[in-house]
Amino acid sequence: MKLEALRPERYEAFYRFNEEIFPTRVSVPARFRFQILDNPLLVAKDAPDVALVAEDDGALLGQVVLQPIEFHHDGTRARGFMGVDLFVREPARNSRAGGALAVKIARAYSPFFCVTISEAAAKVFGAIGIRPVGAMRKLLWVRGAGGLAGLARAAFGGTVRLRPVVAPATLAVGARRFTKAAVGDVARVVQRPWPDGRLEFDRSPAFLAWRFFGVPDVYVTYLLDGDPSCFFVVRAAARRGLSVLALVDYRTAPERPDAFEAIVRGVKRLARLGGYDGVATASSVGAFDAVLKRAWFFEVGAPAPVLANLSWEPKSLCVTMADADSDLRFDEAGPIFG
Repeated sequence: MKLEALRPERYEAFYRFNEEIFPTRVSVPARFRFQILDNPLLVAKDAPDVALVAEDDGALLGQVVLQPIEFHHDGTRARGFMGVDLFVREPARNSRAGGALAVKIARAYSPFFCVTISEAAAKVFGAIGIRPVGAMRKLLWVRGAGGLAGLARAAFGGTVRLRPVVAPATLAVGARRFTKAAVGDVARVVQRPWPDGRLEFDRSPAFLAWRFFGVPDVYVTYLLDGDPSCFFVVRAAARRGLSVLALVDYRTAPERPDAFEAIVRGVKRLARLGGYDGVATASSVGAFDAVLKRAWFFEVGAPAPVLANLSWEPKSLCVTMADADSDLRFDEAGPIFG
């Protein structure tokens, strides 16, 4: 058994391994290029942050794929890594393969974060100090009678097609107005991280341009007029028989938390315009949870744990669907995003 770094000459073997272990994925190379190779934080395009464990003959046994990230905490900005895929073939799970990958993370890829994890991986990670630092809650708002009909359809195994996002150029919400952004507009965004011990992942203009404009006609981004620290991002999604508008990402300035209420009202309006069954989103911040629950969102499923190998404990954590791998679905639901 040997541990190796992924290099271009091994890409084809890496793609085949992923297609075998994740047979529902139909666009493995496209996902890898977008999420890893096109990431503006990647130091070297021919040296992605991927570790492989293989038999002596080169046959792959496992992998850990990491996405470089930046985060803010108490006035500091630091680099880290978000775990994307950690997998070891079942026959090798009781061998040294999983442990070798975990040690590689601890030594070469710290600080390390991941959202959701298998029970087996949690045990391995726990042994090297990768522990829960928060949780991301999944929430759903159902749009009136039409949404209830969608829930009934989903309960009986019905399917839905992806609906187009109806996105007007401007969106008025009370006294506030949001404007639909083009890629060049994100240069105006100025992130104002929240204080008092909150850990918040970075949203630089380069990140926004890559993450939400790197694939065409998927995401729609709105900026709040007169406030460069407030924006939100939506996309169409099909989830378990429901047609939903996903509120994938959002930010507000710390001194203007009430702007989140305007975001929620605006997204619900877009969902009505597009005829969706409802709105799906995620939150890890208590104040945002409270706004969502007042707007008739309810939790669905179990919260997704957020794990890290930090040497300190953040008091709170801001995570959205854009930080979780679940937003990037290259599977049978569609060739790009499901």
